Amino acid sequence: MLFKAERIRAEWFGASLGPARINPTMKEVALDAITFAEALGWDPMLTCILRTPAENDVLYGGHGDHFTGVHVDGRGVDIRTVDVSPAHVAAVVAHINQTWVYAPGDPTRVAKRCAFLEDDCNPGSSAPHLHLQVFPTTAERTFG
Repeated sequence: MLFKAERIRAEWFGASLGPARINPTMKEVALDAITFAEALGWDPMLTCILRTPAENDVLYGGHGDHFTGVHVDGRGVDIRTVDVSPAHVAAVVAHINQTWVYAPGDPTRVAKRCAFLEDDCNPGSSAPHLHLQVFPTTAERTFG
């Protein structure tokens, strides 16, 4: 696993950004994605974990209406996909979404996923990347 910057490395290993730290379930999901990607021969680079409310708002245009979000709450991780096989990215996305349920039992969040490819056309996105996210109730799927 690689880190875009020392700040990202520090956040991964427990440094906080104000009151936020990486959510333990988010770390589990990210480790699952990283391990799966590495098995495919992809050495993932983490590009964003935590954001301050002000940093988050700037990414959405700086209009004062995006002071919250999964990165502000420690519930989001972004992984670089530039120069990565689209098939590898799709395989990681499928693996995570087959393994983890974003908000089990919450009918208002049925369409939400723990992993998806975010392109640079989405508000708040500066480049295409793999976005991982969790909800407070995110859990591994149970079969049986």
